[in-house]
Amino acid sequence: MVKADEGYEVDFSEAGDFDIVPPGLYVVKITAAERKISSNDNPMIKWEFTITEGDFSGRKVWTNTMLMPTSLWVLKKMLRALNVGSSKLSGKFKINHNDYIGQELGITISNREEDGTIWSDVKSFVPAKVAKAKAPSGKKVFS
Repeated sequence: MVKADEGYEVDFSEAGDFDIVPPGLYVVKITAAERKISSNDNPMIKWEFTITEGDFSGRKVWTNTMLMPTSLWVLKKMLRALNVGSSKLSGKFKINHNDYIGQELGITISNREEDGTIWSDVKSFVPAKVAKAKAPSGKKVFS
């Protein structure tokens, strides 16, 4: 058994770098969702998307939808892209984030730099059929 203060050997010879997903429109599947509390003590849903087509197929992208009244518009846009009926999105609606795991939609990704690190951000949601029509070859479409 290795003691914590002795350190340990790692081999980086086959370790790649984590490249960001370039800006564009991607077809994704929701592969995980979890209700969490943000660092500001606000309720949110943390979503994991897996790109299903094109050059970045298999890559993961994450976003959060905040559950405060002033931020629900983001979740509403996502649910519209998932074809949730507008009648459900005009009043009170009980959501179970697990119901959406496995569903497909389109997301637009942009990149931002923060403290010298470039991050991929989910900027918008569209129905999967719209994303597939705009990127029929499964390649990224830059905005």
